[in-house]
Amino acid sequence: MLWLDCLAFLVGCLSNCAFQATSVAWVTSRDLMKKTMTSDVEFDWMISMHDTHVPVASDDDFDDEYDFIFEEKTNHGIHAAGGETAVFCNQPAKRSLPPSDDEISSQGDPKRARRSPSPSSFNTPDTPPSDKTHNLPGFFYDFLALREHPESGYVDKTQCILRFPDTFRCILLRPPRFGKTAFLSTLNQYHDLAEAGRFDQAFQSLVVHDPSLSVPWRRNQHLTLSFCFSKIKVYSMLSDLNEISSEIKSFVVSTVCYFLTKYAEELQISSRDAKELVECDISDMFANLFNLVRASGYTMFVSVDDYDAPALCSLAYIEHLITLESLAYLQGIMRVVDTYLLEPLSEGLDVIPKLFVTGTLSPQSLGFEGLKKLNLVADPNMQLSCGFTTEEAVKFATFFLDQPLNITEMQRTCGLSIFSPSDPLTEPVLHPQEIIHYIQKVARKPIYSESFSLWSSLLEQLPRDSHACDVVTTSGLIDLIAAGSMALPAHETDTIVSWSTLYDLGVLTYDCEGRLRIANDTILTSILQHIDSFFCIHYNNTHGLAFHYTYLYPMEAEEDPPVFLTVLSEVLQGQMHRAFHTYPPVVEPNMHGIFELVMRRADSCSRKDIDSSVLSPPQDIPIVSIRHVCGKLMRISLKTLSLRGLWHAGNLTVDGDDEPSVHALRALHEELVQESEESLKQRPYYSFDEGTTTLVGSFLDTAEPGVPILLAIGGARVLIGGRTEDYTIAETEEDYDLFNLD
Repeated sequence: MLWLDCLAFLVGCLSNCAFQATSVAWVTSRDLMKKTMTSDVEFDWMISMHDTHVPVASDDDFDDEYDFIFEEKTNHGIHAAGGETAVFCNQPAKRSLPPSDDEISSQGDPKRARRSPSPSSFNTPDTPPSDKTHNLPGFFYDFLALREHPESGYVDKTQCILRFPDTFRCILLRPPRFGKTAFLSTLNQYHDLAEAGRFDQAFQSLVVHDPSLSVPWRRNQHLTLSFCFSKIKVYSMLSDLNEISSEIKSFVVSTVCYFLTKYAEELQISSRDAKELVECDISDMFANLFNLVRASGYTMFVSVDDYDAPALCSLAYIEHLITLESLAYLQGIMRVVDTYLLEPLSEGLDVIPKLFVTGTLSPQSLGFEGLKKLNLVADPNMQLSCGFTTEEAVKFATFFLDQPLNITEMQRTCGLSIFSPSDPLTEPVLHPQEIIHYIQKVARKPIYSESFSLWSSLLEQLPRDSHACDVVTTSGLIDLIAAGSMALPAHETDTIVSWSTLYDLGVLTYDCEGRLRIANDTILTSILQHIDSFFCIHYNNTHGLAFHYTYLYPMEAEEDPPVFLTVLSEVLQGQMHRAFHTYPPVVEPNMHGIFELVMRRADSCSRKDIDSSVLSPPQDIPIVSIRHVCGKLMRISLKTLSLRGLWHAGNLTVDGDDEPSVHALRALHEELVQESEESLKQRPYYSFDEGTTTLVGSFLDTAEPGVPILLAIGGARVLIGGRTEDYTIAETEEDYDLFNLD
């Protein structure tokens, strides 16, 4: 690195000669970067590890230059090397140190928002016309923080409060960072007796403040006792259960002590009495508490936020997921929560007319029975209390972005989640944190937090494969991409990470058909990082092919079928063979999934030129688009004829509701693999949606002019329809909407 030091010294000397002035401030760029960041980012990153000087002529220029460099560093996502940074000025500098990592990571916190740079010093092509994204709400924002900072944006969920009955005991399970804490803090503010005087200020202009809708006697009537278990951190699997037990007990006691102090007047006790009440056994402490409340004539609203947070936090440190010991460890943590909180709460339900519990993992996933004694229910009125509807997401995003939104792209990227598949009228919601990330992405801002950090840790620990069909593996997740969706297994192995756990974590979600599929683009991308190793193991002879959509065009007459179709057919057959070994019923791969797997490989030239086709049911995305290197688009129609449909068409005497055996499907599949293309086209196919029987070849003839069709037939073969010489390429994205191509 000696030559870099010499280069850094030379740049400093040249800068000194060129910018000598009577009043010059010198700032090392170990943590700042040079002024020329925009024009030479890579070079500047290289020298940022060394002391290079950025000359400025005055204190005002120092301020502007500091803001400019900080903003440019942030926009490009480059973080300088650590270390002390000195500031040398002939005049006193207004800042002696660059922003710390905490200041950078809290960029969305309005309390720490920095002064915007002057227009003259921040005018690069990569910068949006205006920037409100530094006001995006932070991770720990609760209801009051959002209301006190309207520039941070707020989505009104108070209409859900009006639907609650006078008495309720509810549980709300949602993925991490889905808005549970924000909604629960809203409920606390609404029901807290001590906050009655601030109701108008806190809820002004919200739905619940409308006199025609709100009932005054229902609000601010209770003593609120709120437990937030996310404040308890388990930093290692080596943590002894006794240590965790002590932490949880201390947290519960301190929360009750705060409650007694807050409502000392209503409970007619002194602060000394409050301290004495908590200096006893947990069960006695709660018994004394409930007796005080009964004697006062008041009732309580009790909220337990993230009841499973200690177990979730511990989950990230578990090295061996598929072990009963690890599951027993988590269950031990939850038994502590039960002993110190849930069981004592069950003794005071007569003075708790309103009880609200939130969490991520279902009790069934943890094998935890502690919540049963509280008789909690998932109230349908809560379905939209967390997450953003599409209308809410659009309004929230446009509050920060001064440009039109591609709603379809936003839905695909952030994912549409359904938490009540049995109710067809339930509106899908989008992940709030993913919406914030989408806004940052559109505004070309770095993303400092991750919605699925726990999932990223778990994914790296999953086994590659397993003989047990219901065990979650990386290969099983890729099989899910190939099939598009799956039914939740009726019985699952006792393990920490099951398919149910992935649903709880937000990795999977239900679609409109009540089947589980990948939740969003972030999850899909993380799984596809394992696609190359999957192909190396299962499809060795396809390794090294630089796949590109131009392989749809035969270059020579003897290249028929194109090599691309051969690869697609081989992967389709392989995935069908794997499907035969899954739990019944067989989950067949489809053309959308196979196309996704092949095109997303590292040696696929078009892996970055296509948008995902597997985040929605195939019928919702009949045509996919590939961006050409010159900015044009090519459209390809994808269609699947299932093996079951071919079997039913050949067994018309059998009741259409009968399910073929795995043996019958396997025999038919082997027959299709050996069959010629012309013979395949003459086979009948039964369409379950239309209730009609049609020849396979007719599906190839229905290709739209200029649009090739890739047809997957019974998991055995991929055929192409349409005349390749007539294929056309769209001029611009505006010519064809990427997903609404009717």
